[in-house]
Amino acid sequence: MFRNWTILSPRGYGHWDLFRDVPDLEKKKLLDVGAGTHMVYTEWGYKIALIDRFVDGGMNDDDAYDKATSYVKENTTTLDEQYGGWNEFERQHVHSKLVVGDARDIKLPKESFDIVTVGWLFDLYKEKPDELQKIVDGCGGVLKPNGLFIGDVPMHPIKSNMCGSAVRGVLPYVIWFRNQVKQYTELIETHGLEIVESGLGFIKNRKPHHTTFYFISQKK
Repeated sequence: MFRNWTILSPRGYGHWDLFRDVPDLEKKKLLDVGAGTHMVYTEWGYKIALIDRFVDGGMNDDDAYDKATSYVKENTTTLDEQYGGWNEFERQHVHSKLVVGDARDIKLPKESFDIVTVGWLFDLYKEKPDELQKIVDGCGGVLKPNGLFIGDVPMHPIKSNMCGSAVRGVLPYVIWFRNQVKQYTELIETHGLEIVESGLGFIKNRKPHHTTFYFISQKK
């Protein structure tokens, strides 16, 4: 997706870009872990990637949107503890299936999803490695063989895109960010997952443009 990224020149991306190379996307079952209220990986990732494919195939915008939405309803599930407090009005305006659950203890059938996503979740537990391991173990457990584990996480301390900044000013961030990238990479790859694409970037549709580490990995 993105090549030749560096800590000093992160690339802008949309969540839909992380699905761009997934074959037969409309047939994939997706679980978004810790999705919260934004549900970016189902609404901004999976759905928009499908809309782009349908439009590229000659479908008009309205039909592409309706068809993509039908696949979101059929194929996607979002998991978060906070859904337990939602009322019926809130639930009926969501396209994905809602599951009340803890990302550290996913109680869903093993090997039941083709894609599992996590957005801006890892950093909440970055000082708790045991909790992080539980999250990745759970995500890997519900992922089918050869399934994809996709996500992104903001780099800390939170800082906007550093392009154009003086080297002296960004040097501490280079060190901090490099260490975090190493930590997350090792976390993913020591749990039976192989990273096939990763980099530093910033989300184009979210401002300010905070530097993030994005990854696409596959279950071995």
